[in-house]
Amino acid sequence: MTAIPSTELRANRRDIRPGPIIARTMLLIGGLIMVTPLLFMFSTSLKTAGQVYDLRLIPAAPTFENYIKVLGDGRFMRWFFNSTFIALTVTISNVFFDSLVGYTLAKFEFRGRYFIFLAILSTLMIPTEMLVIPGI
Repeated sequence: MTAIPSTELRANRRDIRPGPIIARTMLLIGGLIMVTPLLFMFSTSLKTAGQVYDLRLIPAAPTFENYIKVLGDGRFMRWFFNSTFIALTVTISNVFFDSLVGYTLAKFEFRGRYFIFLAILSTLMIPTEMLVIPGI
């Protein structure tokens, strides 16, 4: 039997550091927290109207009745098209106009540039939900 030098034992042994293990565990927990509402939403879509307020994740009697009702209605494709059209139009126009404004603020020196930049930043700090609430 030959003895293995201690340097080989150290080279073969994998260094286990707690930092990456803790970071991955925290990311896993955060991922599970973020996926939970989606799972709950899907499970609620498989419930009947009387079971909606039952907080169990797995429905007692899952049914696809809600999907059949919505997809069977001829208006679903129109709703889907409207949502897709609005989302694409808003996204493309934002990318176009925001890139113009960003280039102008970055490359040109003019009076009021800092004020315009602050105005843009301050409007970005207003939550979108606040813009939906109608004034009284």
